Amino acid sequence: MRYIAFFSGRGFYVRHLLPEEGGAPSVVHREGRVLDADQAAQARGVGLGMPLSEAKMVLGQAGRFLEWSEEAYRSVQTIWLDVCAEHAEIIEPIDQHEAFVDLSGHPDPREALERLREDIFGRTRLTFDAALASSRWIARAAVEHGDPMGKALRDPRGFVAGLPVDALPLATEDVARLVSLGYRRIGELAAVELATLRQQFGSRALELYRSARGGGEANVDPLYPPDSLAGRFHYDGAPTDRETLERGFAVLSEEVGERLQSRDLIGEEIAAVFLHEDGSNTRFERGLARPLSSSESLKRALVRLLPNEIERPVVGIQVRLSNVRRAQRVQLD
Repeated sequence: MRYIAFFSGRGFYVRHLLPEEGGAPSVVHREGRVLDADQAAQARGVGLGMPLSEAKMVLGQAGRFLEWSEEAYRSVQTIWLDVCAEHAEIIEPIDQHEAFVDLSGHPDPREALERLREDIFGRTRLTFDAALASSRWIARAAVEHGDPMGKALRDPRGFVAGLPVDALPLATEDVARLVSLGYRRIGELAAVELATLRQQFGSRALELYRSARGGGEANVDPLYPPDSLAGRFHYDGAPTDRETLERGFAVLSEEVGERLQSRDLIGEEIAAVFLHEDGSNTRFERGLARPLSSSESLKRALVRLLPNEIERPVVGIQVRLSNVRRAQRVQLD
């Protein structure tokens, strides 16, 4: 089963620029719409996604309006995504305040989700809403519509049944067509035959059919960090001996090394993280005298990272190769 998490920073833009509460009701806007608003602005009726002109009418002269700039939030975005990279190998940022994170490799994805939220808050003092599901769109819907009991993961079909049809991963025109046909809730679609949906939606009917029954796309693209390759291995038990730990390194070396060689890449920095039973981790990293380009060279580098004595039991290891780039081949005349 896949465990896909969706993270969304609550008040990410306003709280980063205006960490202190109080003052004028504040809005951050982008491309003519409200991107974020503080509690004071929302209490007066400003909603996320509202046209900026409407927000200005609501707040009048009392409001403070800040135009979004990517650079203003780049550092805090890097901090929270770097925290994600300490816990997971596959991270797909959607916006500066949102990302999908694949937690399928964790022995306890729910615990991993909560620890990740706590670590992000500890580094940024920003609160992130997060939810787990077996597909991308349901994880996002669980954050946007609320899922305090974790039903999105336990019973995805039951969870989506009560949601409005505009929560589906559909184009605006397809949502409008559903509404025009009399469908308001996703659960109403679950009883509709695929053949009937094909009459209205053609090739898009299958995605709609699956989504109404709690299915959907689960793949997360590994887009962060942009110049790295990573892998994770979990042990049966919690070893402390080098021989057992090296077997895990061997598996990861083959996995990550094959990706290096198949794409003709090299990596210049390596880090290994030991995952412990209590959810904490220990990190080891080093620069390299020579870039790594194969499974064999990767395994040798990993073994050199191992300390002489393993002080705490290890339930898993995460390996990340950074500064990955295309190998430069010398052309002979």
